[in-house]
Amino acid sequence: MDFLAAEVLLKARLKGRLPPTVQVLSQIEVAAEGARQVTPAVHVVYGGAALVDQAAGAAKLEQTWLTVVAVRATNDPTGETARRAAGVLMTTLLQSLLGWRPPAQPDGLQLSPLAPADPLAPSVVDGVLYLPAAWVTTCVVRGIDDD
Repeated sequence: MDFLAAEVLLKARLKGRLPPTVQVLSQIEVAAEGARQVTPAVHVVYGGAALVDQAAGAAKLEQTWLTVVAVRATNDPTGETARRAAGVLMTTLLQSLLGWRPPAQPDGLQLSPLAPADPLAPSVVDGVLYLPAAWVTTCVVRGIDDD
């Protein structure tokens, strides 16, 4: 079972719904870009997991995923152009993911429909506006029975 399969599923969902000029990147792809931040972009970032419930040999876990809109804010003294671009991308992102249930995976991973969670605060770093949204989904992981 691929515990982090949601990353690939989220990226595919967003690539199919956002304009083709928007790059959809994983956290590793963003790190590889370094200071050359590609914009406009949406970053898909794993935010961790929390135990929801536990029963004999199984755990229900809630995964948090961040989707972060990144748009260039340089040469925009008021920030209006960057805010508008980020707002349009965020609207499409929200419409694409609210209530969406990632498809079941051949390895048995089943994720619940995405629900919004409290996001991090927006920020501007090195001329790029970052506007995050947070999502939670649950999955059940079963232990391997060695008997």
